[in-house]
Amino acid sequence: MSLRSTYVAVGLRNLAVVAAATVLAATGTADASQTTEPSESSGPPSASIADDGRMFSYDAETGLARYRSCGTDTERQPAATTSEHGVVRGSLATSQATYDFTLPTHRAATGRVRVTPKQTGQAHVLTGPVAATPSPEIPSQDVWDDLETDLQEVLDRADSDNRISVSVQDLSGVFDGAHVTVGADDPYRAASTIKVPILAEMLRLVDCGELALDETITVTDDDVVGGSGELKDEEMPLDLSVSHLADLMITVSDNTATNVLIDRTGFDGVNALADMQNLDEMWLGRKMMHPGNPETGEENFLTAEDAVHHLTALYSGPPLTDGSREVFLDTLRAQESERFFKQALPGVPVAHKPGGLTSGLSVTHDIGYILEPGREVALAVMTEGPRDTALPTAEELVQTVYQHITADVPDRTESTP
Repeated sequence: MSLRSTYVAVGLRNLAVVAAATVLAATGTADASQTTEPSESSGPPSASIADDGRMFSYDAETGLARYRSCGTDTERQPAATTSEHGVVRGSLATSQATYDFTLPTHRAATGRVRVTPKQTGQAHVLTGPVAATPSPEIPSQDVWDDLETDLQEVLDRADSDNRISVSVQDLSGVFDGAHVTVGADDPYRAASTIKVPILAEMLRLVDCGELALDETITVTDDDVVGGSGELKDEEMPLDLSVSHLADLMITVSDNTATNVLIDRTGFDGVNALADMQNLDEMWLGRKMMHPGNPETGEENFLTAEDAVHHLTALYSGPPLTDGSREVFLDTLRAQESERFFKQALPGVPVAHKPGGLTSGLSVTHDIGYILEPGREVALAVMTEGPRDTALPTAEELVQTVYQHITADVPDRTESTP
């Protein structure tokens, strides 16, 4: 199967970049450039909304829409749409229902999808905040110009053997919901950061009643893999709750626990969650410690920008219930690794998931939240290349973000005499 046919279903559209990354991993040569020029787009951004486990997504590039809820998934289908003044209106008709949608793509907008089952004709309405990708520009666009400049200066000083990117999103509202991404944000091998969307999809299944946190799963010798974690040293078989497996997957990055949970969520489930959020480069293609093969989709990919979009959506709640959102955040808060975010910001409240690979071209990542009260942000830093030079740069990026979000916020309101 070609790269294009493999990744069209996932939305991984930068196929030339993925192919180049595959070559780089094989040759051990990184791209020295740390800057990317933003692509120009003449059309509206893609948009999605979610509420109470129901999600609706419109992909502006393909013109395809998708509705997913507990027990229903339309898959991507063509939608008839019009776009005017930053609002996408359209209709998706399937054999089971019609989905009429209005999706404003400017900031702080609320979208609406009217779902009318053809059998009953009794419509129900999905409403919620619109998540647009790429993020719309904020009115005070200069609010994080200094941060963007300082992050770029850190990258300019980085070792040329490293490829590094950073993305940050204001969650507090103090910075007008600003979003900045700097660096070479091409797809990276995700390493253990891919465990975050696995946790999110697992909790979505809990919300749907298809899985329970106290449900017991038997782990056998056939499930055990090496690498990070504790279960590889335990005597099997072992009965563990879904909740315990999730804790192990995140807090000690247990690969065996992760693979057991993938068997419950499915590859398609995790990738459907990413697709519903219009995340072009997030992809679960293999289990932990299994051989990777990007040409057949058997690799895990992520970018800093997609990670931050994913984290931002989950922080606000949908597509998870409030209870599952708290479980999600508490699990990331319980992270036991003291490296990366925690090493860069000792004593600062964070919730995160680091990840790294040493095979091929080394990668070292961390994604999650800085939870400084009143100054919360979603943050992702991803690196490729020698760890001894990448990690100090990555930690300096984290510290730079923290210095900016904790500095006094200037009064940007204009006073009149």
